[in-house]
Amino acid sequence: MCQPVDQHPAAGHRESSRGKFRTGPVFVNISTSSYLETLQLADYSAKSGADFVVLSPPFYFSMAQVELVRYFDMVAKESSLPLFLYNAPKYTQNEITPETVAQLESHKNIVGIKDSSGSKEYIQTLLDRRQDKKFSILIGYEMIMGEYILIGCNGGVIGGGNVFPKLFVNMYRAASDKNLEEMEKWQSVIRKVYHNLYEVHNSPMGIIMGLKYALSKKGICDGNMAMPVYSDFSDNQKDIIDKFLEETKQYSI
Repeated sequence: MCQPVDQHPAAGHRESSRGKFRTGPVFVNISTSSYLETLQLADYSAKSGADFVVLSPPFYFSMAQVELVRYFDMVAKESSLPLFLYNAPKYTQNEITPETVAQLESHKNIVGIKDSSGSKEYIQTLLDRRQDKKFSILIGYEMIMGEYILIGCNGGVIGGGNVFPKLFVNMYRAASDKNLEEMEKWQSVIRKVYHNLYEVHNSPMGIIMGLKYALSKKGICDGNMAMPVYSDFSDNQKDIIDKFLEETKQYSI
């Protein structure tokens, strides 16, 4: 991903599409509450060398599913880059239902979906309804990535992969090989990531704050949230994370 997870709602459009490192395909989240601004960001992303754009429903006004189909169709037709749907109902208040995904699957410029709902029932329904195996289903919730790659999902867009790429590559390979013993090994480490990084701060944004602090220790960013209203980690909390990063350095960047 070419932007830190917290940047999208808080940073300007050009800042959001600016990537510091490139080691693989670049996905840019072009979601806004404005149709015209979304198109502008899609155009800027293409000119900046991105490979895919990612689009969630507009996150201010609610839309009926028929209106979401029309919205995604309109943006996909205007985008020069292939588009991934992004289901994140916790943040948009607009779920992309499996029925809507099934309608959009045949669009020549819509190539997949990332789901961050964490709903196993939702993901299973996507898999059951998928007609074209080339339509990618990507997982955003790290705790269930392995088990759903095992049954047919194509991979994940994982925040923790920014800090621990080797860990999630190992999980992907174990799940692709249907190696249950290896999957449990890596799952136990992922559970520790949640406990020792994501859940250290009591803020609702603790996951993002933990990721940015860890990335700052790697020299990737300064660790500050784009929206400067969140309290910093205490010294004790930093010690917990620092110790964990040292213990798991073999999986990190």
